[in-house]
Amino acid sequence: MLLCLSDVLDFSKVKFTPGESIRVRTDQDKEECRITDICLVSDDRIVVADCANQSVKLLEVTTGRVLHQLQLQDTPGALCQMSGDRVAVTLPEAGRIQVSLVTLNINI
Repeated sequence: MLLCLSDVLDFSKVKFTPGESIRVRTDQDKEECRITDICLVSDDRIVVADCANQSVKLLEVTTGRVLHQLQLQDTPGALCQMSGDRVAVTLPEAGRIQVSLVTLNINI
């Protein structure tokens, strides 16, 4: 039996409230950020694809800090976590997928 998300969740009872905003822009950025995708990699860390600055950024949600920024040679599209320490990033304009390591024990 195939279930639809609407069969499981009653969206009429869901309430979203604004939370903290996370500033994604860094000193390395030349353009205003344009986030195309987001991926949860641990309880408090996310990876975002910033297509305007051709980079992937590791953020700590609890502090709202950008922990690391990986510059790419092409514009990133979608992200997905492959395993505990690897993330795949689509590079649509280049017709490729890049696999990158994510170091989760960064303390800056």
